[in-house]
Amino acid sequence: MRRAAQHKARVVRPAAPPAPDGYCETVLRIYNRADNFDGLLWACGPGGIRFFARCPNLFRWADEDAELIGPHDIELLEQCLADLGPWTGFLSELFTVRKRGARPLWMWLAENPNVADIFEKAVRPDSTEHDDQV
Repeated sequence: MRRAAQHKARVVRPAAPPAPDGYCETVLRIYNRADNFDGLLWACGPGGIRFFARCPNLFRWADEDAELIGPHDIELLEQCLADLGPWTGFLSELFTVRKRGARPLWMWLAENPNVADIFEKAVRPDSTEHDDQV
C-alpha cells in the first residue's frame, strides 16, 4: 500500500532587507560589554541574521517574549546599556520597555528594586498597561 504524500502549505515570507554592514558585530559587541548573552536571541532567514532582545515575564507571567533589535535600534540599545550602570544584566528588558513604552509588571519591578526607577522613567507617560494589576 502506498501512502498518500502529505503536502503542507508553505508560508513564503518576504525577505527582510539586508542589514547594513556592521549590524551583527555591533549588536554582539554591545551584548558582550553587557555580559548578557542570555538576553539575546537570533534568527537566520533570507534577509540574513536578525537579533531579538529576550524579555521573559516582563509584561506577562509565564510568557517568553522578545523584541526585534533592528539596525535603527543600535543607538537606543547603546543608551540603555549606558543608563543601566552596573546592572547590565537587564539590557534586553530595558530596551524592550523603552521601545514599546509599556510598563513592566509591578511584580517584576518589585523583584528588581535596583533598576525599578530606571524602568519607571522609561515608560511612556500615557501608558496605562498593567495599572490594574493586584
